[in-house]
Amino acid sequence: MTEDAGWVRTVVRARYPVGCEGASSPVRKACGIDATERHRTRALRNILFRAPGLAALLGPRAALVHFVTEPSGLRHPLRAMDGRGLYRLTGPTGPAEAVDVVRRALGADTGFP
Repeated sequence: MTEDAGWVRTVVRARYPVGCEGASSPVRKACGIDATERHRTRALRNILFRAPGLAALLGPRAALVHFVTEPSGLRHPLRAMDGRGLYRLTGPTGPAEAVDVVRRALGADTGFP
């Protein structure tokens, strides 16, 4: 092991190395390993809203995170925030009003305005 400008260099020998630091992995980049892009970079917005009837509609399928999918294959997380009807939808930016984005994502009457 040697130290160089704050980095510790170590030789690792492994048949199948695995890195689990996410898409911006500094280790992957330092090793010169490219990552294929799955989707183009885009801006997203977080929308906090109350939908008091959503948990009842989901019933036993209710989870902390659901993924709303689009025909293009993109998924947007819908997260339960407080267990009392507060949710956060991470979705696309654009001209659509936040209320319309949430209505389209929920697709059912949940008590949301």
